Amino acid sequence: CLAVDGVVHSALSNKQSVAEKRFAKALDVNPNDAMSWLFSGVNHAFRDESEKAVDFVEQARRLSPIDPLGYLFHSFAAFAHVSAEDYERAVELADKSLDLNARHVSTLRTKLCAHYHLGQHDEMMQTGQRLRRQLPVFNLDEYRKSHPAADYDVGRRMVTALQAAGF
Repeated sequence: CLAVDGVVHSALSNKQSVAEKRFAKALDVNPNDAMSWLFSGVNHAFRDESEKAVDFVEQARRLSPIDPLGYLFHSFAAFAHVSAEDYERAVELADKSLDLNARHVSTLRTKLCAHYHLGQHDEMMQTGQRLRRQLPVFNLDEYRKSHPAADYDVGRRMVTALQAAGF
């Protein structure tokens, strides 16, 4: 419950400091809860705390290597690696996520961003086309207003990549 409350504060209310307190409390209560590690890790990635982000999401993946929500673990790990500017690893993890859930648009945005920063224009454009097919209403104004990372470096890098792909 604490981890889910943290997600609400992070993703819906954009109260990152409150979210982090919820995640920390969840990990105090149960240090083996993979979802608490995962959500806390992506919250660190949102705030450009890339080293912590990668450590936390990798701990989550170790704790639950065959989780039925594996696509989410790989997706959040890919975003953490984008935060850390490890774009090659981000593409690998995004591909694993998309193998498990081809319709996860957050993963497509992350993969597009990684391709852009690797200078892989054709791959970026292909991923952008796929994102447009799956979420035709996506626009950058809404992303900037609603995404928890929008005001941080990782969010600005995401916006730059999405603009380069024609969004």
